[in-house]
Amino acid sequence: MIVSERSRDVIDPLTGEVIREHYNEIIKNKSRVKGGWGMIYGSYDNVLMSMKSPKEIEVLIRIKTMFTRSKSEVSFTQSELADRFDISRMSVSKIIKRLVQSGFIYKVSTSSYIMNPYMVVPYQADGAELQEQWDCLTKGNENEKN
Repeated sequence: MIVSERSRDVIDPLTGEVIREHYNEIIKNKSRVKGGWGMIYGSYDNVLMSMKSPKEIEVLIRIKTMFTRSKSEVSFTQSELADRFDISRMSVSKIIKRLVQSGFIYKVSTSSYIMNPYMVVPYQADGAELQEQWDCLTKGNENEKN
């Protein structure tokens, strides 16, 4: 919370004179992750190091760049990635499975994923909003497992 000292001219109701009134204004401080730069947290490095080949790193980077400030949920198929990187669908399936298990992405529905905003926040995205969405989705999934 930020308090700002302000002043304004008002008319005194008793005398009709213009007087200067001083007051404090409380300005709410938005606790959001600043935009302007994409943010990468240390846990992303662990995911990156778990990739076993340059092709796997290329797939990871491609998936990461699919997410933008306006696209927090993206769709892609194993076939699309396999064709793009000239690798087998089975290899892509293993990569996606590893990314889901590591918590880098979360499978929302068939071929639809969100990226973990505690690992990567896309350029100019609202990190707090993305983290809230992530928490709601993943918390619901934890309750289903119990």
